[in-house]
Amino acid sequence: SEDSELTGGNASPYALSKLKMEEAAGKLVVSGLDCVIARPFNHIGPGQESGFLLPDLYEKIRNLQDSQSAIKVGDLSTRRDYTDVRDVVKAYAGLVAAKKLNYKVYNICSGKSTSGKEILDLLSISSGSQGIDVEQDASLIRPSDPREIYGSYERLKSDIGWMPQIPLAKTISDFVSAHS
Repeated sequence: SEDSELTGGNASPYALSKLKMEEAAGKLVVSGLDCVIARPFNHIGPGQESGFLLPDLYEKIRNLQDSQSAIKVGDLSTRRDYTDVRDVVKAYAGLVAAKKLNYKVYNICSGKSTSGKEILDLLSISSGSQGIDVEQDASLIRPSDPREIYGSYERLKSDIGWMPQIPLAKTISDFVSAHS
């Protein structure tokens, strides 16, 4: 559920830090502050800088030399919930402008998971670089990474009518156009 808690052993330090921030926000609510918690899942899109899957893969493709046969990647089988950043901004704006919200916690997500391999395939098509081979690099793999993460945007849909509008293929195509 959207307000379920993360539990110790399987939660990453990142997830635990987010939980601590939500706990801090909860204390502020008790003291009278009107606030809502937005949980944005992975967002991607035009202008995204390195340090994230899409721009890092794009940079590797662009730097591929004729003498190289493959790009080095981590585990592209893990699945994440990716939402176009332009849709994410609309969700934030809708939450801010809402006259009434029925919940204190909202996921901002697409509601489905996509593998890193699927991102690479869409990126290859959009950049005109089909046929790229990959070589898994053990140093790029995070052993504690969950296999799959995705959320539900049903609360946003019911309270403010929000749902993601921009298809992933368009997001990636727009990213490539913005970085060409």
